[in-house]
Amino acid sequence: MKKNLAISLLVLFVAYAALEVTFLSWFPRLLPTAFVLSATDEGLHPALQSSKRSTIPQHYIALLGDSHAQGMGDWATEAMKEPMARYGTAHLLQQATGRDVVSFGSAGAGSVRGIVTEPLTQLAYLRRYVNGEFPDPDVALVYFYEGNDLYDNAAYFHYSFPRLYDIAHQHDAATYREYLQRFAIDRDDTWRLAQSYDPWRFLPFSHLLDKVARTIAGKPLREEPLPPGYDASLDPPWIMGAAMYREPGTINRALIGGQEQQLPDQLQGPALGLTDEETRQAWFALEQALLFTRQQLPDTRFVLVYIPSVASCYSLVSEQVSVQPYERRETAFPTAKLLARSLAMRETVRGIAQSQGLPLIDTTDAMRTAASAAPLHGPGDWNHPNRQGYEVLSRAIASGLQPLLQE
Repeated sequence: MKKNLAISLLVLFVAYAALEVTFLSWFPRLLPTAFVLSATDEGLHPALQSSKRSTIPQHYIALLGDSHAQGMGDWATEAMKEPMARYGTAHLLQQATGRDVVSFGSAGAGSVRGIVTEPLTQLAYLRRYVNGEFPDPDVALVYFYEGNDLYDNAAYFHYSFPRLYDIAHQHDAATYREYLQRFAIDRDDTWRLAQSYDPWRFLPFSHLLDKVARTIAGKPLREEPLPPGYDASLDPPWIMGAAMYREPGTINRALIGGQEQQLPDQLQGPALGLTDEETRQAWFALEQALLFTRQQLPDTRFVLVYIPSVASCYSLVSEQVSVQPYERRETAFPTAKLLARSLAMRETVRGIAQSQGLPLIDTTDAMRTAASAAPLHGPGDWNHPNRQGYEVLSRAIASGLQPLLQE
């Protein structure tokens, strides 16, 4: 009797150990992707993605940026109901290039979070709890989204920098690097977990079961304690998504497929609500974020990718355009001003790429050409490309990327 019990316990232990060791492999293949991502630490997400051949990617392409790099929109919402979902540029670029692709993209991230916080903290987490030799990417595609990256950068700066540093040093590179380390890295939850030693994180299956048990029992989840003096008011508020889910509006009209169509109001546009000084600060954040992360990943080749805003994709026939507001400011502008602003932003990004010796892939022309024939956003989510939009975007990126991969 005791012998049988011992054997049964041994079998259970071996089975449980096997589930623990292989968790990162079987878990995303068994359960819907939306649940997999919501039930696990953000630091684990790169290892759970379906845009690579194995848990640990090799010679991979990394995507840095906001929700366009993460993959959000109508296509993602539907696809993520299934295991190992494929729904964004990471999957389409893997298919086009044959290379592993890992997305470090995060919804609502501007240049600082998208280029600095997310990739560097997640890589640190992976090396602490998954594999100490988790590699740096061969290539990093840095997505700059015309629609709200400058807004995110301006808000990030406005709510924190003046309270931490002398505003007179706002454009001092050394001060800004210190600010990025202190505010974009050291305060981050994933980074603090990576710097600590939490045995639960070495056992992701056990950690998941613990979370489930605590949720059922109504107990608080295990969380990394906040550092002394942590001030949540330094974090910028979430910038609302404007036309994320809206019916056709009354202002924005575009020519699509040879016919005039009414689009939603408050589409994301090229940062028309910023002052000149805020714009300057926002561009400085992009430049410094690039320099900071390139220094941390010296063997990675960085490529800038320009993605036009929703409003800039379409051939607008209305004299006015309604765009996403910033800090409750003006939402309606002359269409001519939007087109001029978009062109100016493209030129600025081109200048930043040239000054840092980076290749630039500008997808604007490809997106505008395709949008003249069919909507590339919606019909539900008008903040992100639909499946056709992601396919057009990915083809444009792959076309510009292929020559670089062959060098």
